[in-house]
Amino acid sequence: MKNKYVKPILMTVCGSLFVLFSIILFASSAVKKDSSYETANGDYLYMFKYKFNSNYLIGMILGLIMLGYAIYVLISTKKNISYNKNASNLLLSISFLILCTYCGKQFFEQTIEDKLPYKNTQVYLYSFIILGIICAYYILEYFTNKKKNA
Repeated sequence: MKNKYVKPILMTVCGSLFVLFSIILFASSAVKKDSSYETANGDYLYMFKYKFNSNYLIGMILGLIMLGYAIYVLISTKKNISYNKNASNLLLSISFLILCTYCGKQFFEQTIEDKLPYKNTQVYLYSFIILGIICAYYILEYFTNKKKNA
């Protein structure tokens, strides 16, 4: 095996394992809630609701982005084409935007509902700020590379 295929193959394997484990954890986090209601004529109407952990859904989305990028790099390496840096900047900015919004949502949701003291939600605030700065960097990098290539 040539050395140029090692990194894309490892990225593809890691991405597929990340997606696979996220799907398994997402499916196993399901909690079934049974609820029944009595209708006007005395019959009972049974309803089932499933709740899933949203952390694993975020992991699935990020894993799919990582897997898509790894397959793109693998195909472009096989065809001896240098892969486009704009694609990597765009995918990284989307990934960091997803993480940034998730951390912001968690921080503001827990602060407004007053579930946890502010001391416990500081991690989400700092992650929100740092991930927002990284996302802005990759967005600016995408547009400057796009301007250079145009």
